[in-house]
Amino acid sequence: MPIIPAVQYQSAQSPLHRLVDPPSISITSSSTLLPTQAPVAAYSDSAAPYIYTPVENALSDASKLTIDVTPKPSLDTGSNPARPSGSHSILSSQSILSGSALRQLFNGLVVAIIQFKQTVFQIVDSDAPAQVKAEQSIPSTNKFWESGAERPDLWSNEERQLRQIPDYVLEYAPYIYLYSQEEFWPCDVGDHLIHTTPHLNYTALRAVEDHPALNDLDDLNLWGGFVYLQSDENVEDRPDWLGGKKNIPSVPKDSKEERIGGKSDAPVVLIVVQKDDGIVDAFFFFFYSYNLGNKVFNVRFGNHVGDWEHTLVRFQNGEPIGIFFSEHSHGEAYRFDVVSTIGKRPVGYSAVGSHAMYASPGDHPYGIPGGVLRDLTDQGPLWDPTLNLKSYTYDYRHDVLRSSTLNPSAPTEWFHYVGRWGDKMYPMSDPRQYRFMDEYHYVDGPLGPKFKNLGRRDICQSGPECKLILSVEEWDQHCRNETCHLWELPGQGEDMSETDYLRFGGPESTNGR
Repeated sequence: MPIIPAVQYQSAQSPLHRLVDPPSISITSSSTLLPTQAPVAAYSDSAAPYIYTPVENALSDASKLTIDVTPKPSLDTGSNPARPSGSHSILSSQSILSGSALRQLFNGLVVAIIQFKQTVFQIVDSDAPAQVKAEQSIPSTNKFWESGAERPDLWSNEERQLRQIPDYVLEYAPYIYLYSQEEFWPCDVGDHLIHTTPHLNYTALRAVEDHPALNDLDDLNLWGGFVYLQSDENVEDRPDWLGGKKNIPSVPKDSKEERIGGKSDAPVVLIVVQKDDGIVDAFFFFFYSYNLGNKVFNVRFGNHVGDWEHTLVRFQNGEPIGIFFSEHSHGEAYRFDVVSTIGKRPVGYSAVGSHAMYASPGDHPYGIPGGVLRDLTDQGPLWDPTLNLKSYTYDYRHDVLRSSTLNPSAPTEWFHYVGRWGDKMYPMSDPRQYRFMDEYHYVDGPLGPKFKNLGRRDICQSGPECKLILSVEEWDQHCRNETCHLWELPGQGEDMSETDYLRFGGPESTNGR
């Protein structure tokens, strides 16, 4: 019997039941079921997958879900004249069956029970936050990144020029030192989508596909900026995909060509933006499926699913003149020639857990005066983004993202998704949530790269003023004496202001996407 994808039943007051491989039996319930596609009366070997959701409050008691195994019309019922014609409930006290019929019925029941036990209803506590999804084969994330609809053979020379990544951008691409004791490593955005379900605030959205994909993620914009990619599993159980351990940069192998940094299976997203006066900004975006917040007085806060960080290298007339490292809600900008380099390439440091970016190893006070809250960086695995890169060019004036000539089939729709890349902040009624010093244990997942102010005039992402730091050492010493990185919401992610968010992607958006 072929495996049929899972069918889900859920109500507000009953557990979630998952049937992995339904046998050829009819499943009935006192609830009213609304199919997302054409309804079916019973499952069979040829049944197609359907997702059913009971009408709100229709099913008040999970015990009302029953299995009805009805004898086939051809079943030998013997010649007893007392038996009325027509089908009968197998539990009816008036059913009179012959010995052979009873044996057939018994054998049929045994087979059905065995098949049923093999499939097993997996009952998930209704209070748990996890939404169990259909167990289908997991698609390759490589295909996700090759799912664009572009036709390079139809590009004009002018169009190709708009998609070119200048050689100097890769020549001065940053290396990134990850923390040696990191628990949440870089992740593939495509893999993240496989393990999350779109929610409108706390309510699951029924999509056409089981998982959103990079080439249709912007379809969720129908619900505005209130969509969250919620983890299918309890994040406190630390599922493997959340940690991204398989994506730790590999140690370079000996070869004729000397290699410095390692390759990660998690691709880096490069977005190149042309601006006035010969300015070209190269944004290197790093994605992690989980942000582990820091501790204050041994209390952790600021955790969130999904984490976008970036390093910006600014060029003028082909020469690097500055570099910006994102740090939580803000970041710091340095004159390019004062940061550490390996060869020509600048070096950044990713903080443990939060993945905030810094120009040096060590401890970095932030957020709260007095140095109570600190990020830690060191020289752990060295990551070379150029070894696995998905590159784009972006016209911020007209909001047009183009896949580059280096990867012409890369999709662009994911970029225009205006929702959050993780769970919505858990309510206080959730046992995982707590509040401390006006901060929360779990906060909203972040917005995507589109909301990192790609059209910025100054090299800094935000703030009243932007100054290029002229000495990494002097700045670090200054920050150890005075907390330099102060903002109101540590752990919220490096997002635009709420005003900009509403203007750009929320209900008041005039952006059109």
